[in-house]
Amino acid sequence: MAQEAEECGPEVAAVAPKAPECNLAVSPDSVMKGQSAKLSWSSQNANKLNIRPNIGPVEPQGSMTITPAADTAYTLTCAGEGGKATSDAKITVETPPKEELCMALHIEFDTDKAEIKPEYFEEVEKVANFMKTYPKVKGVIEGHTDSVASARYNLKLSQRRAESVVNMLVEKYGIDESRLMAKGYGLTKPIADNKTKEGRQKNRRTVANFGCVTVEK
Repeated sequence: MAQEAEECGPEVAAVAPKAPECNLAVSPDSVMKGQSAKLSWSSQNANKLNIRPNIGPVEPQGSMTITPAADTAYTLTCAGEGGKATSDAKITVETPPKEELCMALHIEFDTDKAEIKPEYFEEVEKVANFMKTYPKVKGVIEGHTDSVASARYNLKLSQRRAESVVNMLVEKYGIDESRLMAKGYGLTKPIADNKTKEGRQKNRRTVANFGCVTVEK
């Protein structure tokens, strides 16, 4: 009997499962709003992995592109026969600085004329580019005159001046006509003294102020 016991030897203890290990990382850990980052993870001794928030079950090792809308703290939970483990990674989302962009137009005309002079073509083009970039912007083109001739005549002349600008924006640059309005004010809104040549020149004008827009720098 003693010999049989010796042959059996001591009882071997069962080996405990190893505890899981996991690692979660994000690169870069700070982005501007709208930019993406890379979320990477790895694990050992785990067969169930889950990343929160908004990701869910994942493979034991992997990576993915993320584009969070705000600061987010991600947590990787790893589970296996030896228990659970977690790893955290946080990304900061910065909002780009903003600025307000406005567009104005000022064109002067020769006496009794409604044609836009070539020296102002570039100004009209700037307005067209602004309206193409910001398609919700609308504008009223105002036409004005000096005090030479009758009020009735000047009212019609100021309307033609406003319409000449609208027509250039529509016909040459393809701006939707529904976004523009031509309004003539005749001699009713002078900005200078009509008794002087210089003053009358300043009053023969079209002006417009387009809605300002706030944009990210």
